Amino acid sequence: MTIDVLEKNACNIIEAYKGFNLLKEGSTRDILFFIGLIILYVITSAVMFIFNVFVKNIVFWILSLIIWIGVLIAIYSFQQYILKRETKVYIKGATKESNFLNYFEQKLETHGINRDKYDLYTEYFTNKLNFKRIHNSNELALYITTIVCPILINFFSKDREVEALSISIVGIFIIPGFIFFINWFIHRKEYIYEGIIYYLKLGLLLNEK
Repeated sequence: MTIDVLEKNACNIIEAYKGFNLLKEGSTRDILFFIGLIILYVITSAVMFIFNVFVKNIVFWILSLIIWIGVLIAIYSFQQYILKRETKVYIKGATKESNFLNYFEQKLETHGINRDKYDLYTEYFTNKLNFKRIHNSNELALYITTIVCPILINFFSKDREVEALSISIVGIFIIPGFIFFINWFIHRKEYIYEGIIYYLKLGLLLNEK
């Protein structure tokens, strides 16, 4: 196998792991619905900001917070629905992990990458991951989540105990996701490589008798 073939197959594996790209491969109806959810998310976020900073109306602030959380849940649920729809071998009641493995291996097979080649690409992505980890760190994520976020929360909820308590409670669920998002943005390739290695090894385990 030449280096060009190896790199081409590695790119195909990365694309397979990224999953179905709704904005590129989805139907017009799906794209418009997803964009509508994003717009609704932006609007509710803006409303929350306005009522928290400029308008002292706790009822509307709580209502916008509920809608905001509902939109987040809707966006996640819609993405999961798309993944289920695009997975030809979707097993109802099976774990998310199992169904994603089915989807991942379906995509790999279309590129001629079968389980007998998984060891080769596991080693390839392990080497890539180790090399990238030498040069990267996550100081930005630590700075934003441990210093910037508490300052912003304190600023926006100053002298407003109910809002401060609500933000603190919501923050228990939001901040970990925010940390993950920042780390994903900074170390996106490492996350992808780790996921690929995991699912390639999982596929190999299914070959064991």
